[in-house]
Amino acid sequence: MGPAAHEGRPPLGIPTLVDGGSFAYRTVRAAGAEDHYELGAVGHGPHGRHLAQRLVTEIRTWDREYRGDRARIEVHPAGTPDRQLPADRRIERRHTRITTSSRPCGTRLEPANR
Repeated sequence: MGPAAHEGRPPLGIPTLVDGGSFAYRTVRAAGAEDHYELGAVGHGPHGRHLAQRLVTEIRTWDREYRGDRARIEVHPAGTPDRQLPADRRIERRHTRITTSSRPCGTRLEPANR
């Protein structure tokens, strides 16, 4: 989708929690003023309500503690040594090592030691 496809609504990408036969996903709706949205969650299945509550807790934590942060995502070859990767969250894949970092706006993300 091009930028025009998102005009008047937030971009897509829907966080979802899954547990067995239950799942919950983030919802978005307009909240009055232009470009203001309200986030929530909807759950389905036997544990859907519990999963939706967990997701709302995560949304509130993000709002309170991380809203102004900037994310940085890096992808490195699978053989990259730990000492060359940022110390933040890592996702190990067969061919790559993915790192995600988050810093408050206005702070500089330092490159990994090379």
